[in-house]
Amino acid sequence: MAGRNPPTLGGGGSQYYPYKEIAILASQRGVKNLLSLEKVFGYRIPDTRGFIDNIVLTRLYRGGSLFDGRLNPSLLSNRCSAAFQIVKGLIHIHNRGAFHGDIKFENIFWEINEEGDLELAIGDFGAYMDLCDIEKRRCLLTSLWYNSPDCLAAVDAQEDLALAKLEMDEVAAKKSTDGNALIPFIVAQSAFERSQFRYEALQEFANDRPLDVWSVGVVFYYLFCGQLPPWILYAENRNSAKSILKYIDEVAFKPLPSGEVSLLNVPPTQPPEIGKLIQRMLVVNDADRLTIHEVYQELIAIDKSGTC
Repeated sequence: MAGRNPPTLGGGGSQYYPYKEIAILASQRGVKNLLSLEKVFGYRIPDTRGFIDNIVLTRLYRGGSLFDGRLNPSLLSNRCSAAFQIVKGLIHIHNRGAFHGDIKFENIFWEINEEGDLELAIGDFGAYMDLCDIEKRRCLLTSLWYNSPDCLAAVDAQEDLALAKLEMDEVAAKKSTDGNALIPFIVAQSAFERSQFRYEALQEFANDRPLDVWSVGVVFYYLFCGQLPPWILYAENRNSAKSILKYIDEVAFKPLPSGEVSLLNVPPTQPPEIGKLIQRMLVVNDADRLTIHEVYQELIAIDKSGTC
């Protein structure tokens, strides 16, 4: 098709997709700002007795991911357009009674088209979840930098649960040969059960549409401020949910007059109103966080003011 880029494997490289993600991509044909299915192939994997996997072709975005283009002048000069398109794509997902669950720079693709305009699409729907699938919700260990505090708490509880399980198993192994290990085993088993209860309680509602808004807030922070948020830059261990959560609790946020807990400060942004919007997206309590529809209305107001 004239004026369009050829399809590529998996939005920028060869990727193998489960059936759920293929169905999501197929349902998004014709939807702007969401990666959609161009074609799917069955691939017979060698030496697996005929096992077939799937290779998906999607449109190629020549700029790659936002992470690839984070210093590209063509992207930076179109930041307001990028913000609008990210939010529009997410509105479509939320309107379908679902959430993406893994919004980050690496999962958003962009290019400048032949008319000189930015075109952008959200991809990677492996964590996409319908709101009714409560039992299947899981916060991702691989996207800690973009996880909201409630999701970080659930991940932290998962890590504690794994440690408690390991300790219980070690004591159980000793119990079979050491009669004095019974009481330590009971203690370890009790600790495991407490960790399990905490994890299940936190996990149940941690992964939801407010997580997407927080993640987009982190993307906007990176896009408009030119750096990662402070709880990622300065946490003692930025690959640890516990460490990031500790920095958020102790350093990065402060109570507002309304009683909400929001970002302590945002570096100067252009336009300045974007900084205030980011603050309202990065609110610790998910009930006080803006919805994605409210973010869109705020962007419209900023655009009408002529500053974006």
